[in-house]
Amino acid sequence: MAEPTTFTGVWTNWTYGPVLGATWTLSARDGSFVIAFLALFVRMVGEQFWGILCFIVYRLRCTDEPSDGLYYQQQVELRNSASSTGTLLDLIRLSWFWRGTTKSLSRSVALMVVALVHILGFAAAGLFSSRVATSSTEVLVRSPNCGDFSVLVENWGSQERRDAINVFTRMQSFYGSNYAFSCYGKPPGTSGCEIFPTQQLNLEVDQETTCPFASGMCLGSDTGAFSIDTGLVDSNTDLGINAPSEDGITWRKITTCAPLVINSSFVSDWENSTGPSDHSLGYNFEKNLPGDQFKYYRYGKWDTRDYNGTWQNQSYTFRHSKYSESEVTEPYVLL
Repeated sequence: MAEPTTFTGVWTNWTYGPVLGATWTLSARDGSFVIAFLALFVRMVGEQFWGILCFIVYRLRCTDEPSDGLYYQQQVELRNSASSTGTLLDLIRLSWFWRGTTKSLSRSVALMVVALVHILGFAAAGLFSSRVATSSTEVLVRSPNCGDFSVLVENWGSQERRDAINVFTRMQSFYGSNYAFSCYGKPPGTSGCEIFPTQQLNLEVDQETTCPFASGMCLGSDTGAFSIDTGLVDSNTDLGINAPSEDGITWRKITTCAPLVINSSFVSDWENSTGPSDHSLGYNFEKNLPGDQFKYYRYGKWDTRDYNGTWQNQSYTFRHSKYSESEVTEPYVLL
């Protein structure tokens, strides 16, 4: 199976909406450059912002009235400040130097608070800037191979088509069973289980559900059937089909399995074939051997296609052969 193609660029993760879901996917190398750039950018913005802030405070404090030395030293500090950390330390030194004479601490505390808030604010901005670029298993997969399965052959029932369908079906079963074995019932975040947004569906299992057939057809009792309910499966959050909420769907499937009684009411004796003796009806039939006989299990009709793609209705659910290879039929479906 071809590996999915991860889209790199700007896209929207509709699980979080058009604003919070705005996403820019980069390679690991490019992501490292972005993180380094953001750190430098935040630092540069912080320095420039501090210069502007000092100038505003400096202008607001300007006065024509005579003042003492502490005032003029504070103004000089604001006028020539290079960083908020250096200014905070200088203000602490000034307060200590003028202690006990001009209420230096109370006159400096407002400026100290401004410098401290600036330091803490941009320190937090620097930390959170790294969260803008995070390593995540949620990516947008784009592949030219996405879509319905189809075999481009001229003859609908050709051997080439049958082989392709068999290979595809086996691949589905192989990958599905491997995923179920490795991921269902395992702790969240288990390695190799990040294919879907949700590691496993919350299935509801009922081991004593009502028989889906008429009374007396199910083996044991009329409440001896087994059912699995997927609940509502969301196309976005469960299956990973990235789309706006108005374009998404919720889907539910309830599968009921029941062992059926095998008696003369539903199962025939050994009979000659009532179906074709060759492959004219496609891959659902195997070629019959001379003298071969079958038992027919008649729990409901089923349909198949011939080589021309025409649907053919059969009067039985399954038939079992004495000699030839087992035949494959579709599961019965309650209509």
